[in-house]
Amino acid sequence: YKTDSQIIMGDFNDTTESPVVNKLKSAGVTMHKADVCTYVYRGKCDLIDHILVSPNLAGGYLNVLKVPNSISDHSILKYKFWA
Repeated sequence: YKTDSQIIMGDFNDTTESPVVNKLKSAGVTMHKADVCTYVYRGKCDLIDHILVSPNLAGGYLNVLKVPNSISDHSILKYKFWA
């Protein structure tokens, strides 16, 4: 559904250049490049959870909140945007 303000987020389990994420980006939402990781497997840091936003919500920034592994094996992404 096309609206002026869109936020797509979730536990994608997909890297930033995957076909699914690229299809979402081609639909007009923006992915913020971030030097963060939301998942570490065998010592390799990956950003596999994403928050994508429509252009009018772009310009914000991502924060990563670490949580104990007993809660989740993923970090939490928090997106701060300027309305």
